[in-house]
Amino acid sequence: MRNVVVILALIFLSFGCVAPQQRVNQPEKTDINAEKAKLYRQMASNIIINRDYKNIPKALKYLDKSEALMPENPQTAYLKGITYMMEGKFGKSFKWLQKSISINNKLSYVHNAMGIWYAKDGQYEKAIIQFSLAIALSKYSYPVTSYYNRAIAFENIGKYRKALRDLKSVVKLGSYNREAFFHMANDYFVLGMFEKSIKALENIEARSHLNDYDQMLYAKNLFYLKRYKKSESYLRKLLNSDNRNIKKQARVYLRLIRKNE
Repeated sequence: MRNVVVILALIFLSFGCVAPQQRVNQPEKTDINAEKAKLYRQMASNIIINRDYKNIPKALKYLDKSEALMPENPQTAYLKGITYMMEGKFGKSFKWLQKSISINNKLSYVHNAMGIWYAKDGQYEKAIIQFSLAIALSKYSYPVTSYYNRAIAFENIGKYRKALRDLKSVVKLGSYNREAFFHMANDYFVLGMFEKSIKALENIEARSHLNDYDQMLYAKNLFYLKRYKKSESYLRKLLNSDNRNIKKQARVYLRLIRKNE
């Protein structure tokens, strides 16, 4: 089963500054609390974005402090949901992501995170709904992450044509994405569109080295196109792979080639 790639849409906070010699009114206590709450969220975000797992408990403490200063903040609830997901505490993660949406249901990154939660739980139809909401709400940036995540969810329920549509959006809107091209190649292969599968693999080969999984898929495409000699050349190289499953597949296809020659 393929895993949805988790790309966290973190909140980057900005802090205002006062120009020299500018006279300002004494800030009210609520303003000070808001700034402190932002600071705690930023400190938690730094831990999360750096995937600093050993300091996850510290991130949660920062978020508790932020929540105490500014209750009912959707960003704090979102970050708590992400942090608990990183810890593998999915029940708590779901609770906080739901809370974030209940406070403000217009935040695309929260719906993307909720989609990831449903996908990890195997609830792909619900995941697709959340990723679709994230795409619809992404006004200020290209929703590449949600398109990619929705594509993988579509794959997991066998809707490969819809997955391909989203993967094409990823390629069109984002920078080079190796994983997107590999999934395109695999989806085309499943649909029996072998030439298009090879074309997607060639996009990878033009920018980087083909790994064993890429080469195995390449060899399988060539086999079904009856280009047996070229397929065999890839398969023989893969007999030296460190991956036992790849080796096993290579042996199977080499036997099939011998039967068809």
